[in-house]
Amino acid sequence: MKVFRCLFLFLSFLLIVSFVDTSKIDNSQEINFACGIIREKLGNSNVLSTEYLSGGDSGSRIFKIITPQNAYVAKFVKPYNISFLEEEKSARILSDNGIGPKLYYSDQKNDLLIMSYIKPDPITISFRKSNDLYLKLSQILEKIHSIPIDPSIAKKNIFDDIARDANKVLNKSIDEETRKIILKTLNYCNSKKTKINFEKKICHCELHPGNLIFHENNFFVIDSTISESDPYYDIATVAIFWCFNKNNEEILLKNYLKRELTSEDLEKLELFKNLVKFRYALGSLIDCSSSDKLSINLNINISLLDFLKSSQGIDSDEKKIQLASILLKSVNDSSKN
Repeated sequence: MKVFRCLFLFLSFLLIVSFVDTSKIDNSQEINFACGIIREKLGNSNVLSTEYLSGGDSGSRIFKIITPQNAYVAKFVKPYNISFLEEEKSARILSDNGIGPKLYYSDQKNDLLIMSYIKPDPITISFRKSNDLYLKLSQILEKIHSIPIDPSIAKKNIFDDIARDANKVLNKSIDEETRKIILKTLNYCNSKKTKINFEKKICHCELHPGNLIFHENNFFVIDSTISESDPYYDIATVAIFWCFNKNNEEILLKNYLKRELTSEDLEKLELFKNLVKFRYALGSLIDCSSSDKLSINLNINISLLDFLKSSQGIDSDEKKIQLASILLKSVNDSSKN
């Protein structure tokens, strides 16, 4: 689960940025092909500019194409955990429900999706500190989870995700203490399976900040892996990356549920936060490329949000291990309570 280029987008802490323009692409076969589709299929004869966009976490090639009529994103999909058809279906669902980029064109033969470009707006300091932020976040969660369940949509279980990723980490070169930490945390997670009252909703399952765009006073989502899962999978992910404290989390959850919270609500949120943190910690370790033994440090003393704010990108094994250590420490501390 390579989410770190997207997490890097959160480091400004005041902006939600889905893509970072890096360089003009002049002689790319892909960009020329996409421009041809926009001219021939979408009726835009004049392409004003093209830019290569980075920020996706799947290795897909993404371009922004500007015409007098519209701004487009051309995404040449590189299947990662899902197929082109699954990604196309997810993009269409978000488009049809008005919560993601509008899908204009799909070409399975060339693995191409052409969508509208949603320009990220800055989030002001005052809004970042206000309860209105959590209202807006709860609204996008509601919109996702209110999409009717389609039997053809894949089912996603966070325990299955964790088991798969834990196995990948345990097969890497890790020191004995790290192995013990992973196995202990895995046992903790497995012990909670029968204690969850599972709900079934359409979920995004990757709602880290890189996949949320703030535009014209509303949030939109991108890079979906639309699945049938428990809505707390999404709620917990948003709480982890957006809420400074327990009070923020309760405001988010109360706005979402539209009622007073019960102890069961809060316990379920805390449990799913631990599950999501463990999954992201495993993903961080999986993404380490060094052949040296990986070693987790549970004595690390910095919060996740402070780490993301102060980091200059999570592009080295050292920082990926730091991130995993922070997340695993948080799960370990919470599981003691």
